[in-house]
Amino acid sequence: MYDRLGKFAVADKLLTLAVEKSSLAYGSDSLECASALSQQATLLGDEGKVEVARKTAQQALDLLAKRRVPPTAPAMLDAKVTLGRTLVQSGEYDRAIALLTPLAQMKPPYSEEQGRMVRDGLAVLLNPEISLAKFDDAEATKTRLLAMDHAIFGDSHPEYALDGMNAGTIEAMQGRYAEAEPFYRQSIPVLTAWYGADNPDVVTARSILAKTLTMEGKNAEAHSILQNVLSVQEASYGEFHERVAFTLFSLGDIDSKENNLKAAEAEFTRALAIDGKLMGDANPATAMIRSSLGNVYSKEKRYALAETTLRDAAGELSTIAAGNPYVPITRARWGHALLMLKRYPEAERQLAAARDAYAEMPAPPAKQLQAVRDDLAAAEAAVHRPASADLAASK
Repeated sequence: MYDRLGKFAVADKLLTLAVEKSSLAYGSDSLECASALSQQATLLGDEGKVEVARKTAQQALDLLAKRRVPPTAPAMLDAKVTLGRTLVQSGEYDRAIALLTPLAQMKPPYSEEQGRMVRDGLAVLLNPEISLAKFDDAEATKTRLLAMDHAIFGDSHPEYALDGMNAGTIEAMQGRYAEAEPFYRQSIPVLTAWYGADNPDVVTARSILAKTLTMEGKNAEAHSILQNVLSVQEASYGEFHERVAFTLFSLGDIDSKENNLKAAEAEFTRALAIDGKLMGDANPATAMIRSSLGNVYSKEKRYALAETTLRDAAGELSTIAAGNPYVPITRARWGHALLMLKRYPEAERQLAAARDAYAEMPAPPAKQLQAVRDDLAAAEAAVHRPASADLAASK
């Protein structure tokens, strides 16, 4: 309960004591010790200590395997869900999906406790499916998850609200921001009623709403929300946490759109340092922040720095998040920087790739798509005109 309330220091003391006493009373390889370790892993992940959280979760699972606990026993399912959660937090999305998919595909009949574990597995599985833009899989997972939430908890429970937030994110990730906003606005009052306005889950929900409002052009409301969110998160987590990075990313997005470029650069730079350290470069969240920082460099007319930054971001995204909307966004930004550097053939390739990727989206953003087409027309014209004309145009 202290973990869910964001009182991590108190929760940490209790769980450390639980692990010690379980080990002394039952043995270090006991089921009781495995359960305490699994709970400790969850807390460590929530604190942002993702590497030690993953190792602790793996230790708990290994203890259960050593004791030959059946694969569908509630304790084993719980340990797999916990490990899956820490894998998601550390950005190991493919491993999380591989671990959780068999659990999530379990069908009745199963006990009430097993049913809860299946529901928890679905809730964790939804996150990497969204992050890797596996939207068909995410839609199927979401539908089953919300049905189980409704049956187990009812519609005014925080678990239902948290999963409603993820349902909104599925819409937002596909550019349907107006459809995403109601999911967030319905979920936040439920979470607030249970946990209070300063609870970490509530604060994160508000930051996600603010990100969506930004994409809808409601920048003033979004910026006000995020300033409050950042101060609460830093008080709860410290200055080095993935949720702090997400809020900085969202603030930077607003400041970039408002041409407050120094503020945006500082926010993206700080967010990139946090996620790069916690998750590494081969992670969609890190690559998306890098892309946004590169875009700020372009706006500042620092095109050489923008080009290298965006090239790195595009390379990272191309290998880890093929369906992520930031793939065409980043290629378009990279192509624009190349165009400004007069590297026309390279610009043409990236801009054409961005245009084609936008065309495959269900609802491509009209403004961005038109900007890509304009840049591509300029690059194509430059590639095919005589060198003497290019020289004259530059003068």
